[in-house]
Amino acid sequence: MRFLITVLGLAILLSGVCYSDQPMPAVGVAEFEIFDGARQRSIKLRVWYPKEDSKPCVDAQICLSANTRRDQTVLLMHGAMGSVRSHNWLGYAMAGQGFVSVGIDHFGESWSYGVDTLEPSSVLKLGLRPADVSFVLNQLSDNVLPGSAMAFASLPLQWQNVSAVGHSSGGMAAFLLAGAKVDTQAAFNYCQTAAAGADLSCRYFNKPLPDVTAIESHFDSRIKRIIALDPAGGHLLTKESLQTFTIPVMVVGSQQNDFLPFTRHAAYYAEAIEGAELVSLNRGEGHFVYLDECDHPYKAMGISLCKDRNGLSRKDVHASLYPKIFRFLYSNSSE
Repeated sequence: MRFLITVLGLAILLSGVCYSDQPMPAVGVAEFEIFDGARQRSIKLRVWYPKEDSKPCVDAQICLSANTRRDQTVLLMHGAMGSVRSHNWLGYAMAGQGFVSVGIDHFGESWSYGVDTLEPSSVLKLGLRPADVSFVLNQLSDNVLPGSAMAFASLPLQWQNVSAVGHSSGGMAAFLLAGAKVDTQAAFNYCQTAAAGADLSCRYFNKPLPDVTAIESHFDSRIKRIIALDPAGGHLLTKESLQTFTIPVMVVGSQQNDFLPFTRHAAYYAEAIEGAELVSLNRGEGHFVYLDECDHPYKAMGISLCKDRNGLSRKDVHASLYPKIFRFLYSNSSE
């Protein structure tokens, strides 16, 4: 199984989208590759941030605007075999509102390392993503990245108060970081039923998974709120563990889904997590409408990453989500 995806030039139009009373700052984008020596694992970061344009900055890797929101930071996580480079629509919007957003590309699951590194079995190595996230947050909390003597940011940021925004497997990883538990046997059993015929995530389950329910918890207390965009893994994460959540959660899901059945994934999470907000898209939006607009021919499990149903505009879908996303972040801003 191979997934081939190219990097595309993207134009993000954010004019007229403003939800705070501060002037929208200029947006900077920076990319880093760091190394977790303990796990011998490379991690790529893409950072969108409110940029200081009025004076030169020589003492930090990213130079922040005075309008930067320092009380809350944002973590962006991509879906299986994807990249946070396909979520510029979110990264630019977050930075435009004053948030520093750090996207993490996971080795083995991201084309940003080269298509020859893609390994679909990584999707079910459920400890990799949370460990990447916790390692990155540890480094950012110290305001330094491995391999550099320079400060990461020119202003102190609150990495103990993180909003995790994840698409597909990235949404599942966010739930794992919030304390969700796994039942691999239940997932395998579900994937053998006729009801799972339209669930393309079950193609990863061609044999029973090792029992991972006993592995160490992936809980990271720095994750204070979650926005899950058409999250995967509804058949993997137990309802009992989701019912223990106390942090604010917003789930966005596509009802006429071409990849993940709405009731078994997005709706399942929203029903299991007490107080979770469910935003249902019901105009034919598919699983990949949450990516940037694109025009390459590549597919995942036979579903186009770029082509939406006739008459659907990804730009319009994103525009409809901006006010809901920022209302959620602002109304749940405290820890």
